[in-house]
Amino acid sequence: MSTNGKHDTNNHAPNPPSPPPTTVTLTLPSVFIELCQGHQVQPGTVLQGFIADLCGLNEPEAGYLANGEQAGDLARWYYAQVGYAWWPR
Repeated sequence: MSTNGKHDTNNHAPNPPSPPPTTVTLTLPSVFIELCQGHQVQPGTVLQGFIADLCGLNEPEAGYLANGEQAGDLARWYYAQVGYAWWPR
């Protein structure tokens, strides 16, 4: 707050820059590949969709398009239930 009792919106530190994107290479289990094939969807589409839902991303040019509010809620619920935020670092 400023000295006049009102919030001073000009003294906030700017948001830190986002880290650059990271490329991850992983071997997908055959059961996941078969699941995707059974639904005629590419495994990368499923993974990018989950990431988009979890993070609320709508960047189709980068391959990330969220699937709606409920999908985002469910992705965040799953992330919290597994406890990734609390895993040892």
